[in-house]
Amino acid sequence: ASMNAFALEDFNGRAVIGVTEGLLLRLSRAQIQAVVAHEAGHIISGDCLSTTVTCSIAETYEEALARMKSGLDISEGRTIVIFPLICIRIGFMSLRSRLARLFVSRQREYRADAISVRLTRDPISLAEALKLISRNYHRVYVQGERMESIFILNPLLERLDESEGLLAEMFSTHPPIAKRIKVLLDMAHLDEKSLEE
Repeated sequence: ASMNAFALEDFNGRAVIGVTEGLLLRLSRAQIQAVVAHEAGHIISGDCLSTTVTCSIAETYEEALARMKSGLDISEGRTIVIFPLICIRIGFMSLRSRLARLFVSRQREYRADAISVRLTRDPISLAEALKLISRNYHRVYVQGERMESIFILNPLLERLDESEGLLAEMFSTHPPIAKRIKVLLDMAHLDEKSLEE
């Protein structure tokens, strides 16, 4: 039911664009084309592979840590000393992977938005799509939610995503939605009121 889209690429240059059912059901054809063009923009610009690799590594460690923690809960203190040490080690690797993922630049989203506009010649449809996704259905649970860097909008939408400054630049994978929409509206020579209408 969530509204989102993503792009992945492997080391052989094979790429895939995924679109959720919620997005297909709730957006118009022009809006879907704009979203798919945005994801194609990640592939065209070459940032898709690096994002896929950093997300995959982080997801692997985070999943391992989650399973280890659930193993600790189940055992109720009957674990041997080595088990907590393994959890600490995996936790450290998970943190390192997460930091690497968070250093994926927010600028790549602006770049993909610009490529989408070049491909579709339609900044308004992408602005409408971003507005609708952010307003309604992107927070509905979607598998792989820890891989927020690959999605058009962070499925977990944290306050940091909507802020600016050094901290947000370092630790948020997506720029503020309002700012992305404003850039798109500037391309179309429109304002927020026109978009709402």
